[in-house]
Amino acid sequence: MNDRRMYALAKKEWRELFANVVAMLTFVLLPLGIVGVMAGLLWWIASVPPDTEWLQEIIKQLGDHYPGLSPNQQAMVVVNDQIIAYLLMMPAILPITAASFSVIGEKQERTIEPLMASPISTREILAAKTYAFVLPTLAATIGSYFIGALTVYFLADPVVLAFYVQPPWTLGICLLSPPLAIASTLGGLVASCRATDPKSAQAVSVAFILPALALSMALLLGVIRISVSLLGYAAALMLIADVLLLRLATKWFEREKVITSWK
Repeated sequence: MNDRRMYALAKKEWRELFANVVAMLTFVLLPLGIVGVMAGLLWWIASVPPDTEWLQEIIKQLGDHYPGLSPNQQAMVVVNDQIIAYLLMMPAILPITAASFSVIGEKQERTIEPLMASPISTREILAAKTYAFVLPTLAATIGSYFIGALTVYFLADPVVLAFYVQPPWTLGICLLSPPLAIASTLGGLVASCRATDPKSAQAVSVAFILPALALSMALLLGVIRISVSLLGYAAALMLIADVLLLRLATKWFEREKVITSWK
């Protein structure tokens, strides 16, 4: 692979991404908005008297999950867990729209023919586009997680922060985000290769990230509890999915069909 060719294509994708106001607002405001909601909830919970009826109801439902914590602290931990579960969805959600529009956008702007005729290989094209979308996704997701940690540090007690940065959550954000973002990007590129319009590409690409979204929703709803062993299994499955999607994308990214499917 030629690093210079891939970097040049990645830079082109970044220019187009940064020029798209809607895309940039999605990458920046969506994860930061989630952290902002957490900050508001933590501030509100801290001001609520411990004997408030709804707080006592939460304690009753939680049982012995968080022994030694006050009602307010337990409510804060529950909020933090739900916010981090939402952040775990970001690597699957953020890149898929941009990736699914990537090849379609090249077709609409009539730049697909020069790209296909250039000496850059199919693997180099896929690698460059994946890198271009995964990098800002990881920056937004992991950055928002650590901004959230600072928020908890200033608005809550140290024991609440300890639950926020516990190894399963931190490892989940740092280890699952890359394979999730890669799978989402490759899924978007696979759909974009054969689609004839952006809407159909986005509709097809969503199917590739449904398992990841299902896992995050299960964590959010408390159906399963996060653990290091669960993260290991999930990371292994995501790496296998990445390899399969890369092979599928390489197979479907046939230069003649990519061009003729638009024409």
